[in-house]
Parts: sequence; structure tokens; C-alpha cells
Amino acid sequence: MTAAVKNQLCCWALTALQMTHDNIDTSPLVKCICNTLDKSINGSTNSPSIAPNATVTVVGSKDSENVKPVFTRAEVSNHCSFESCWIVVNNRVYDVTRFLRSHPGGEDIIMEYAGCDATSAFIDKGHSRDAYDMLSDYFIGDVPPADWLPEKQAT
Repeated sequence: MTAAVKNQLCCWALTALQMTHDNIDTSPLVKCICNTLDKSINGSTNSPSIAPNATVTVVGSKDSENVKPVFTRAEVSNHCSFESCWIVVNNRVYDVTRFLRSHPGGEDIIMEYAGCDATSAFIDKGHSRDAYDMLSDYFIGDVPPADWLPEKQAT
């Protein structure tokens, strides 16, 4: 990747976040994008990289705390193993990998829905308020509106 292409992508990221080069140091997301691009220019092979077919979506405003990662259902479906287990509940994506072995109902029930929408299974089971609170600890992003399914509420 040439420096010119890197600069274009960095500027695109700044524009998407409604930022300028002046406040780049205050945005961890833009620093990450620019550092990753810098490493790819310098030929570093052990640096994190963005997969060629990855979808990068930025949602939010100038405030980097409001920026939430967005994962398509297709991306979530790639995380269906004990090493990387993501589920979707009410159009929100959760990485429950580190919770698998701690789940009171056993890891197998979660693995049935690994990489899939687990909304009905989660809601219909009648989980406690504590379970809902625990689920929020594993939140990693949202499903894009184009992939939304109707939300289900606990009764």
C-alpha cells in the first residue's frame, strides 16, 4: 500500500467520524486505523490487519465513545467455535467465548446458537435480570439495520 493510498484511507476515516487531522490524537479508532495502515506500508507481517473481505462500518459522531462496531450476520456466522463464540440477541452482538464454560446450563446450549441469532432461545428460557445484566458485559457491537430481525421482549 502506498503512502498516498494510506493518506486517502486515513482521511476517509476522519471524514466518516466527522473529525479533522487536528484531533486525530484523541481518537483511538482513527489511531488504530492509521497505525494499521502504517504497518502495512512498512511491510510488517506481525501487525494486526484488516481482512481483505472485511466490512468496516463506522456509526456515531465526533464523540468516539458513541462509535459502536457493526457486524453483519454473515460476519457473526464466522464465530461459531469454542475459540470464538458470538451470538446475536435482539440485533446486538455478543462475544460469549469466555462465558461458555461458566454458563449454568452448560456450554452446549450456547454452542447450538454460536454464530447465529439466539434471541428466541435467550428470551424464551426466562433468564433472570442478572443474566441480562451479565449479557451486557459481553456486548461487542450491533447488527446493521439492513440485517435486523424483529426484536423480542421478555414476558
